[in-house]
Amino acid sequence: MAMACHASGGLLATAGADRKVLVWDVDGGFCTHYFKGHKDVVTTLMFHPDTNKTLLFSGSADATVRVWDLLANKCFATLERHFSSLTSMAVSEDGWTLLTAGRGKVVNLWDLHDCVFKMTIPTYEVLEGLCVVKSGTELASFLGSCNLQSGKRRDRSSSIYFITVGERGIVRMWDSERAVCLYEQKSSDVTVSSDTDDSPRGFTAAVILPLDQGLLCVTVDHQFLFYSLVVHLEEKFKLMLSKRLVGYNEEILDMTFLGEEEKFLAVATNLEQVQVYDLESMSCSYVLAGHTEIVLYLDTCVSSSGRPLLVWSTDGISDDADQPINLKSKAVVAAHDKDINSLAIAPNDTLVCSSSQVRNLQTIASLHSLYNYFWLNEDSLFMEAARSASGDKTIKMWAIANGSCLKTFEGHTSSADGLVKQWTVKTNEFIATYDQHEDKVWALAIGRKTEMFATGGGDAVVNLWYDSTASDKVEAFRKEIRGIEELLEGLIPYSQRHFSRIDRLVRSTFLLDYTLHGMSVIEPDINATEMNDADNKLLVEKGDQEQELTSEMLKEKAPAKKRKPKKSKDTSRKKVKGDAYTSLAPIPLMV
Repeated sequence: MAMACHASGGLLATAGADRKVLVWDVDGGFCTHYFKGHKDVVTTLMFHPDTNKTLLFSGSADATVRVWDLLANKCFATLERHFSSLTSMAVSEDGWTLLTAGRGKVVNLWDLHDCVFKMTIPTYEVLEGLCVVKSGTELASFLGSCNLQSGKRRDRSSSIYFITVGERGIVRMWDSERAVCLYEQKSSDVTVSSDTDDSPRGFTAAVILPLDQGLLCVTVDHQFLFYSLVVHLEEKFKLMLSKRLVGYNEEILDMTFLGEEEKFLAVATNLEQVQVYDLESMSCSYVLAGHTEIVLYLDTCVSSSGRPLLVWSTDGISDDADQPINLKSKAVVAAHDKDINSLAIAPNDTLVCSSSQVRNLQTIASLHSLYNYFWLNEDSLFMEAARSASGDKTIKMWAIANGSCLKTFEGHTSSADGLVKQWTVKTNEFIATYDQHEDKVWALAIGRKTEMFATGGGDAVVNLWYDSTASDKVEAFRKEIRGIEELLEGLIPYSQRHFSRIDRLVRSTFLLDYTLHGMSVIEPDINATEMNDADNKLLVEKGDQEQELTSEMLKEKAPAKKRKPKKSKDTSRKKVKGDAYTSLAPIPLMV
């Protein structure tokens, strides 16, 4: 229900419907404090902004505020002056004044030296957000100028400027010393401002952004409104809406592209307003208000370029812009016996096609179908035909001239599969399936110039689809290197010569080993695992046996020899060494 983080970032306080307040160590992940004492749900929490003061404030639906001392691990004080649930709290810049707000339509000020009540400021509005304006900021200078313009000013040092937001959906700025509102928005920017269904409306929270970046307000329908101060005429400041971020759309009922370049997308949801999105940033640029019920259908018309000067006669029209104009119907046709679900007008404005729950389309002739209800139809731009979609999971194309069915497109599995399928009209061929939605697809808008389309449905998601065929071809062409075949053919001879040279070098290393072994410089190093041929292994074993026999024969002959002169000894040594060389077995070359 409530959560707050300490200014140092090391502690986190949480509270909920169990009426308890827990303080956690962020690094260790364990609970450091456990407080209980509230008699109802804890709705708001706040640490003292000064890190040297170990105080924690908690507000509850029992209309009380409790001050907890983290060092003493107990309730320091209980503040009882509210008569409704607490929603927001703030501490003054000097750290000794506590401001509390709730649904009792008042703001109370408390002295933190001894936790006593100071004063009450009536706001006549159910409050949901409260924040204190620090001195030296742009908002403080703006409120100071508003205070000077009022002509009444008390001690400036003891005054506290604060901002409140609530059910009315407007931002108001106050002076605590005089208990007056210095600034109030003339109109609300909240898309839902009525309270007909007994649900909370307007703002739910407000935060002053750091570095003089303005004010951030949160609405009930999950929108973030960014406000900034601008200089208005006659050097007056004004709070203007600079950005709107939409967090939730409920169900998307209809969409259409806007502008000649189709840079905007109008979306109709389960609200009375129409939201216009900028396709480049996907931010909500405009909110069109005026309807009193949910908007179900959107369409556009081509307007003038703005160059001609048109003169209109205003005779008989009331000066009141809010007064509706009474229109008269030129003709009435009883075309259907049940509810009409959809209408479509031909591009040349000569035909009107309608569909209803009696399973037929009605133009000049009746286009009969034997299936379920029709929900959508549109006149073809290329031929005198009408297209219809039905609850029987089929799409049909009808000839307006004789009312016959030209083609039937089948392939959808159900109405809630969230799939978008693409067909070729000429060949009646299924092309592709696009799957990104998790619920029914209610809205489909096709761009005429941008080669893209948008889909929206019951999952509150708007998906933009781009035709990437041309871009994929360009990317593939860029990746392809021109003349790659000729380049590889030229590299093949060089590669072959290089590998031949490497092979010769490898063979030469084997011959060098054989020579050094024959000179008794190195001992033979034979690894059986490196021999792939069994015959080579047998040859090596045979050579070893012959070497052993030769050495034994030489040993037997040595004692029988007589002493010879030095010259004859050298000759015999050379002879023996020559016999040893000739008796060595051949060493196979492994390449």
